[in-house]
Amino acid sequence: MKLKSQVTSLELSKELKSAGYKQEGLWWWYKHDDKIKIIHPAMVKYMECDNYITQICVAPTVAELGDALPENIESHKYNNKYNCIALEKEDNKLIYNLWADTEADARAKMWLYLKEGLL
Repeated sequence: MKLKSQVTSLELSKELKSAGYKQEGLWWWYKHDDKIKIIHPAMVKYMECDNYITQICVAPTVAELGDALPENIESHKYNNKYNCIALEKEDNKLIYNLWADTEADARAKMWLYLKEGLL
């Protein structure tokens, strides 16, 4: 599985940062030589010209977002799309449903939705 499938997109990572998502994690979005890349922070010191590397924001993984979401959130894969749902705690009734191209993005969208206090 490609790394980009396991972390949030750059756009959603920026939205998470703006919404107050903690900037801690295994992978980060960096700008390097006019390209945007996902890099582990420990690798930055080994890259050539590291003074040309700019940290943008954390790129949360599926697992990191799973830890950040409440227990009543589930995610599933259907026909190459990922579904993230919120269920009522008492009776497992569906209360919110959304879709994304990756599971990380689906979970990020759910985190943003919950942060806005819509559930």
